[in-house]
Amino acid sequence: MKPAFSEGYRPEIDGLRELAVIPVMFCHAGFEAFGGGFVGVDVFFVISGYLITSIILRERDSGSFTLSGFYERRARRLLPALFLVLACCIPFGILILTPPVFEQFALGLVGSATFSSNLVFLEAAPAYFRSADSELNPLLHTWSLAIEEQFYLVYPLFLLLLLKFSRTALWLTLSILMMSSFLFAVDYNDTSFTFFAPHARFWELLIGVFVAIILHERGGPLLPENRLIGQLAPILGLLMILVPVFLIKSFDARPYIPVSVVALIPVLGTALIILFSDTRTIIGRLLSLKPLVGIGLISYSAYLWHQPLLAFYKNVFIGRTESFVLLLLCFLSLVLAYFSWRWVETPFRRRNRFTRRQIYVFSAIGCVLFSAVGASFYLLGDEFQTKNPNIAPSSFADYRSNIDPGESSAQISYACSNEKVRVNYIFAEFCQSKPDAKVDLALLGDSHALHLFVGLAQGLDLNIINLWKPGWNRGAPFSEKNAYIFDYLDEPESPEIVLISMWWNMLFIMLGREEFEDKMTETIRSLSSKNKKVILVADIPALESQPGTCLFLNRIGTRPACGISKTKFEEQREYLEVLKTFESFDNVELIDSLNLFCGGTRCSILDGSHLLYWDDDHLNERGSVYFANHIIQQSRFLRR
Repeated sequence: MKPAFSEGYRPEIDGLRELAVIPVMFCHAGFEAFGGGFVGVDVFFVISGYLITSIILRERDSGSFTLSGFYERRARRLLPALFLVLACCIPFGILILTPPVFEQFALGLVGSATFSSNLVFLEAAPAYFRSADSELNPLLHTWSLAIEEQFYLVYPLFLLLLLKFSRTALWLTLSILMMSSFLFAVDYNDTSFTFFAPHARFWELLIGVFVAIILHERGGPLLPENRLIGQLAPILGLLMILVPVFLIKSFDARPYIPVSVVALIPVLGTALIILFSDTRTIIGRLLSLKPLVGIGLISYSAYLWHQPLLAFYKNVFIGRTESFVLLLLCFLSLVLAYFSWRWVETPFRRRNRFTRRQIYVFSAIGCVLFSAVGASFYLLGDEFQTKNPNIAPSSFADYRSNIDPGESSAQISYACSNEKVRVNYIFAEFCQSKPDAKVDLALLGDSHALHLFVGLAQGLDLNIINLWKPGWNRGAPFSEKNAYIFDYLDEPESPEIVLISMWWNMLFIMLGREEFEDKMTETIRSLSSKNKKVILVADIPALESQPGTCLFLNRIGTRPACGISKTKFEEQREYLEVLKTFESFDNVELIDSLNLFCGGTRCSILDGSHLLYWDDDHLNERGSVYFANHIIQQSRFLRR
């Protein structure tokens, strides 16, 4: 079967863009059915690699390719709509955003204007998937634009150089680069790093590059003589995109599956569609439908608009977001996208309207201007925001004093999580509350154990050794995962009491009840055989928003619902039934947090007027003391 066309316009590619942008929008809106919608970005990367490479190859063949023309085209394509969105975001950022989110917004302005926001957020922003603050940042989504432009900064020249060599050298070099990038991402397997680091993402763009080279050599889509295979390949590709969108809920619950391995599925699915579909295939005809193509044409602007709209709404109505409103905002994103595509994107792409020189001058001025504004906001954020008549300057000072976790908060003692700090604990001054005394109590678990260290140290005249490990998976108190810790607890001079606290709910969800119970039983028996007294501490309520942000908005009058309902907290405590079974052991006791944090129908984030939380599921120093005092009072092992 011969191809129906050469390398011209392919409407199914625009339809594929629609298939990418809508799941991303619905995922960021918070619709659970689209929990894996962020894979739409992976689809965009493949499409981008394919289209850009196709253009380079086509222009090289005709002798019309120039680097200046390439970067002119990128500037025309990306910057006008981006600058419009950034300009519209600035006044709302000043009026609406709370201090920490405003700082991230300021960094986003600088990063967006310099195509470095992925690196900025990798260094300074919270985790992309977990933090409640991430969805409040209007410019967090610009990380993907930055990765693309970092790739294209050197890629055209590199490709032209490779094309001077043999086809074998071209394929071998690109294959090595692609596999190196992929294997690096798999090996590192850190969600935030894998999403933000450019060298952990380049393999997706390179898949698109390979697709472009194949189709360029072939002259069109790969349409096998066997019509059934030709139809099934793009159908399989479509399923490989859609299934992750609807089945993936959280990478946090799948720590053993590297993020990039999961991303490989929609990436290969996109490649299959581009390789095997045209208007004679079912999928090609489906993706070429005018409504899908129409949304695909405005997909770039839709991607730019959706996150600011959703983020500003969530900043104002934190804890009270309505699905209907979120859906309406997604629709509004498409409306704004059409107007910016029609009146901004399209005119700037026309060379008869704006010359190359004008585009370069416009781009340079815009990048410098927005970078300067972002830097000013970051350095002088409070001064800008206090111009808002609805916000009293005292609110900022009060916010700063409440939210600042202090040097002795849950941010300390990372040295103690290192497995190299073994039996003798080289970093004793970091890991023990009283380094010169005999160790009385071992603190075991993840960061939900760590945030109790300060409070326990203040409330107990004991030497507490901090044996925490970061991450609810690595910090799981199982003997199999922490052999060096259990070896230490075997020593005659090791502490008599072991206190275990962690993000139980996530561990329970990940393992399932049966495996969770089996592993905990093994751990408790191991500690019992060592004659240890074990204190199991039930977890604190995990909030639906950043507590400091919520408190700040309350104090300036918007009054969102802070804390969490008691009912929702109960839903986070399925693990508790398992932990209660160990109370029958003479050497085990369970300390609950429910009555301490929850009164009536809601769980509070305050002790009087003072904030107890650092972020959505960790206590600050005051909260650590607050909960630790409760533990001490309730524990028969600690009362002396």
